Amino acid sequence: MHKSHQSHQSHQSHQSHQSHQSHQSHQSHQSHQSKKQFTDWLRHLWTSGRWVQRLRAGEAAIEPAEAAQADILAGFRRHYAQNSPKWGAVCGAVRVEYRLNATGRDGVFVLKDSAGGSTTVSSRCPPYDPIKGIREACRGAVHYSQILAQKRRSGTEMDHTNDGGMAELIRRWLGAGPHTVDDITGAIVQNSAIDPRTARSGFVSFQEPILTSWRDYHRTHAILDEVTPEEHKRRTKARRH
Repeated sequence: MHKSHQSHQSHQSHQSHQSHQSHQSHQSHQSHQSKKQFTDWLRHLWTSGRWVQRLRAGEAAIEPAEAAQADILAGFRRHYAQNSPKWGAVCGAVRVEYRLNATGRDGVFVLKDSAGGSTTVSSRCPPYDPIKGIREACRGAVHYSQILAQKRRSGTEMDHTNDGGMAELIRRWLGAGPHTVDDITGAIVQNSAIDPRTARSGFVSFQEPILTSWRDYHRTHAILDEVTPEEHKRRTKARRH
């Protein structure tokens, strides 16, 4: 009876251990099953580890533990948009760090390759829309030199009062030629999100001659109005409807 009881306890303990291991393996595996689970897991890493607070306190970079390194790289390769300009860097990455971005307010993941090159990536793993990429580059290319340069008061925002706003201005520029959408998409420059100097040049911008083409068009046709953030939001909402 004693041997039978011991055998039963041993069997239960073994089953419990196997179940625990299986549960841990399942959790680790599940963290990469969907993009949402992966991005939620990334958020848990930096919030529970207080990474942003540590970086603001003076740490140059946060290097995740080895096990997490492999999981993070695997997750980005599984969920990052393959048509993104950063896809090649995602595939070639061998290490990952977490650093403050150029604003100093938030953090960003930085992928590093074997040659020492680095690329920032979005923890949201967003789908890549070429037209959205063009819009972001259009804004980045003129934000400091032509939009912020016209601000006269603090606490305000600049609104494009052209019919349809800035989105319509960009659409008309695209339609005016001579550059094709493929030409423009190929000229998009992804500047470093951790270099404060890109606050002036734009986190996303264009190579020449697209850069000058767009800046000249915007300078000629944009009509800007300095308004409160609330009014800017109201106008933008109205244009979308």
